[in-house]
Amino acid sequence: MKKLVVISLTAFLGSCATVPPPMAYHATGSDPTWNLVIDDHVTFTAADSAPVTEPTPPMIRGFARGYAELYQTRRIEVNIARDQCMPNNPTAPDRVKVTVDGHNYSGCGGAAA
Repeated sequence: MKKLVVISLTAFLGSCATVPPPMAYHATGSDPTWNLVIDDHVTFTAADSAPVTEPTPPMIRGFARGYAELYQTRRIEVNIARDQCMPNNPTAPDRVKVTVDGHNYSGCGGAAA
């Protein structure tokens, strides 16, 4: 019986260890120029201002013209709509809206390679 428990536990732990880390998400905008990266932190950088970095919160699934993801931190809110943002641009297919300290930004994004 002890052997069966050890084998089962080893199989379980082995399957947990093979889970790949999530890919980073990258979004940009041009009016004004800004950049967003979501990995273990949400980092927003706009032209002529200091970066704002917050720990990445759990994703909230929502519905904004279809499937959407929402990330809310103390200072940053990110809404990712799985809707065509730029035709024929596979690297930034999603529409992205970001609010940082009350300022709104729009752009396009996608999973970083």
